[in-house]
Amino acid sequence: MTPPTVTHAPPSSSPATAPDNATSTSRPNVLIIGAARAGSTFLVNQLTHHPDIAVSNPKETHFLSLGSRSEGFAGPGDDTTINRQIQHSLTGWESTFLPAQRAKIRIDASVSMLYYAEETLTQIDTYLGDDVKVIVVLRDPVDRAYSAFKYLQNRGFETSATFGEALDVEYGRISDGWHHLWHYSSMSRYAEQLEPWLDRFGDQLTVVDYDRLIDDSAAVCNELIDWMGLDPKLNPEAESADTRAVNSSGELRSSGMQQLLTTCRKVGWLQRAVKAAIPFELRERLRSLNLRTAMASESDRSRLMGELDQDMARLRDLLGPMSPAWLD
Repeated sequence: MTPPTVTHAPPSSSPATAPDNATSTSRPNVLIIGAARAGSTFLVNQLTHHPDIAVSNPKETHFLSLGSRSEGFAGPGDDTTINRQIQHSLTGWESTFLPAQRAKIRIDASVSMLYYAEETLTQIDTYLGDDVKVIVVLRDPVDRAYSAFKYLQNRGFETSATFGEALDVEYGRISDGWHHLWHYSSMSRYAEQLEPWLDRFGDQLTVVDYDRLIDDSAAVCNELIDWMGLDPKLNPEAESADTRAVNSSGELRSSGMQQLLTTCRKVGWLQRAVKAAIPFELRERLRSLNLRTAMASESDRSRLMGELDQDMARLRDLLGPMSPAWLD
């Protein structure tokens, strides 16, 4: 089946500020653009142990990719998740970097940026100019898609009983305006998303292999720190940092525990109280203890790899020596 054209919002035609303000310390100078469900939260968690690196609060502002949208997404739960997260104003976006202003490296890690490349690149020209570096983390495309499916299923949003059924209705969901995380196969078409980024940034863009990030995070982070122009050594806190993946997905061990976590997220005051009382790393550890590893079935993997075969071949050509090991 031929994927439909995804309709993205048109880029803003009237920027709120002049491009010559692009070096403001209230704006990022490094972007982690995706891919979604490919370890960006884990990467940010490790990088920000360095004293010269900070990230926006929240980590994903979606300003450059989705801030110009005039309407919200229409999928289950989109009103309480992505629609609330998007920063639509320049002032709001800049305010997310207030705690990071003194940092030499300020990161916006909105993983929607890779998928909405056209809009994002236009907004980068308006608000950031050329003084920005780009990091993209790529994961085996089937594993990434299945992780997104389990992530939404575990939160009670996914309406399809199986991954195969969700793939069957994906294009209808896209047409109905469900947000990008529901675009399981479409978000795994890395070559068509990444090509304009490579054309625009060249050696200002670097690719991280998800598997290597998880297996050897210290080496990957030190390489990135050096590439960003900083001293490639983490601060003392990093020596004892939890290097397990965060924001992970998988099969639930206890549906009751997941329901409790979901309730905490949905009730605003309760969510704020939990965040104030329990550090992020501990919350993630508790959540991960309720998960066990889950993989797509062989039939679903074969189906999706067949759909993505041409895109993966193109990706090998585009990346050359930067190609992740799973492309071999």
